[in-house]
Amino acid sequence: MKDAQAFWDRPLNDQNASWYHLRESALFVGDGESNWAAIGQRHLDLFQSIARTVDFSLPIQKIIEWGCGGGANAVRFAPLCQEFFWGGRL
Repeated sequence: MKDAQAFWDRPLNDQNASWYHLRESALFVGDGESNWAAIGQRHLDLFQSIARTVDFSLPIQKIIEWGCGGGANAVRFAPLCQEFFWGGRL
């Protein structure tokens, strides 16, 4: 847990912006909002494709965001569940 927290506590700069999916990162300047949203949508589409192959149905009771980052996945997945747990620092 300490290693994960240390990873996310690093300051955002040009060298690490590619892994840090915050809307405000250099990666999403300009038309970044649509690019940022596309990350979560791609992952949701992938999840839904996999769910269909195993006959998985909604609603999901709980989702745990294990790789907390910039929220692109959270905004797509949270509406699908009854409870959403985020492990980031408040």
